Amino acid sequence: MAVDISQKDKEEVFQLMIDKKILKFGYLIAALGAVPFYPETRWLFSEPLSIKLIAQKIAYIVNQLDVDLLAGCELGGFPVATAVSLEMDKPILYLRKEVKGYGVKSAVMGQVNKSWKKAILIDDATGAGEGKNKFAEHLEKEGIKVTDMVVIYYTGHPLVPWYQENNIGHHQVMLIEEFFHYALKVGYISKELYNLVWDGYADYNIERWSINKEKFMKVLEVAKKDGWPIENESLTWEMLVEDSKTVGKYHELPDGIKF
Repeated sequence: MAVDISQKDKEEVFQLMIDKKILKFGYLIAALGAVPFYPETRWLFSEPLSIKLIAQKIAYIVNQLDVDLLAGCELGGFPVATAVSLEMDKPILYLRKEVKGYGVKSAVMGQVNKSWKKAILIDDATGAGEGKNKFAEHLEKEGIKVTDMVVIYYTGHPLVPWYQENNIGHHQVMLIEEFFHYALKVGYISKELYNLVWDGYADYNIERWSINKEKFMKVLEVAKKDGWPIENESLTWEMLVEDSKTVGKYHELPDGIKF
């Protein structure tokens, strides 16, 4: 079962995200494809007080779990895991996606203690959770098993089977839908824009943004009308989708899911 933080603690993070203007609208590519909006939580890493607040919330979650060390995932997980390590005084390793061809030629950065047996992966966000098995494999070679995963936000998209097959607990400071509910409640986004976001987010199939130009462009039209800056406005939807394919971030809708 996922460890949760209090609503009050979540709202502290929601307001921080609003204050730091991390919500972006434009021609953007996320882990699951081309999207018209994206919560750029990595902006929070630039200010000590911001990342300290995030670290405190994640530390609360980690303290409820039985793990020996933190494992930061390349790249967004590195600063988050470092801040949590300092907050908890807990050991840490850093995991590259691929083994480097120089130095000690390892995907694991840091000195491994042979007494460590259980680790929690730390990253900034989870879409479908793809690729985390590779990080776990790097640790398994060191005799360490990944038992849990924690992120700042989770889209709510169905996780890849690896989590259930390996009994990996998934935890998050927030579901992204909770942030949008709060943003609407405090007037940060309009009701019209909120409804468009969730029209495209139905069933958590974020891939739909990459295959429906009309809905994609409608979000940007309303966002611009509401006064939001549009990122990468020189691009077109077609160019963005092609870019998403080039970088391996294009996904078709799952079978049976339609607009």
